Amino acid sequence: MNRSRSAPAADRDRLLAALDRLLGRAMGSNLPLFGRWADAAPLPFASLGFAAYAVAAGAALFLAERLAMPGDPRFASLIVWGLFWYTSVLFLTRAATLRAVDTVRRDILPHAPAAFVAAVADDLEQRRSPLMQWWVPMLAALVAWVASGYALTFDSDIGAFDFDRVEPERAFWSLMALYLCFVAARGVLVGRFYEPFARRLAEAKNGFYVLGAADTPLVKGVASLGQQMVLFWAMIFLAILSIMVLAFAPLGDYGFGEGSKFLMFVVPTAGFASLGYGSLVYLRSEAAIRTALQRFAAAQIEVLQARCNALLNPAAGRLAGDPGEAEAVDRMQEWHDKILAGARYGNRLATVLSFTLPFVMPLLSVVRALLGWG
Repeated sequence: MNRSRSAPAADRDRLLAALDRLLGRAMGSNLPLFGRWADAAPLPFASLGFAAYAVAAGAALFLAERLAMPGDPRFASLIVWGLFWYTSVLFLTRAATLRAVDTVRRDILPHAPAAFVAAVADDLEQRRSPLMQWWVPMLAALVAWVASGYALTFDSDIGAFDFDRVEPERAFWSLMALYLCFVAARGVLVGRFYEPFARRLAEAKNGFYVLGAADTPLVKGVASLGQQMVLFWAMIFLAILSIMVLAFAPLGDYGFGEGSKFLMFVVPTAGFASLGYGSLVYLRSEAAIRTALQRFAAAQIEVLQARCNALLNPAAGRLAGDPGEAEAVDRMQEWHDKILAGARYGNRLATVLSFTLPFVMPLLSVVRALLGWG
């Protein structure tokens, strides 16, 4: 696409501003307490979260020691794992946010027409509503928090809802678990931000390459954005899966042991909310890209077929007997095939996900059985 046909600077700035407000500093986590450090690179950004969590956790554990309040050591293990998970998520979300904005700025906007940019900006602005930013994530967080707390009650006599025993470790983990559930829920909802780019591709169809629509820079930029996000969710899932170390026997009283109902609830549930849901959003976006390209190709071919019918329509008694007409028909047939081939869209990642996603959760059950959990 010609740069002269790209969107005006004001429209591009509007889209970037809407994207920035939606994504925040780390996929929905604005972390206002970080002040000017909120714009740091992924490692310093995550380090600040690590320090804040570690200080708060240390205070809770110190208070428990000073008050000589005996507590379940498994809460201490959860607090330590939470520190790892929170730090990992901050690093991954900050890196994903920076990469996504950079992809939009470098690989999408320079090739995007005004109609496409305006449509995507409208969608992004609508997604930043109080309902989706606060109320839905909080409701989801409360449901996940209560369900995980209930699952804890099945692990021996841990008594997650025994409010007669509110040790500092238990209280800290309860508050932190609620916060982590909220961050996760908000991240899942915000992580769908790239859908409008795929769904609005039809607004840019006049800029597609006629003989290679799938190779149009704008299409490739939008596809790259989706691939980045599904790989991001895969990394988040691996961070969640790390909680299984708490089932290892060497941890003794600090571990949950084999057959932990809590662990077997957390991994599939959080796994679906991250990689599972993220993959479904990705596949839906891929389908939108494919549909836009197919419709573009169909519109081009319709014109070619009309021209062919004017020259060659045996039922109507029209035959391309003239050498020039026959050559024109052959040439249009060649264009027909090239247009169709150039609009074919698909990548290996989408194909793999479409076949393997239904087996992700059952696969976890197989891993569980092989390792002897439950």
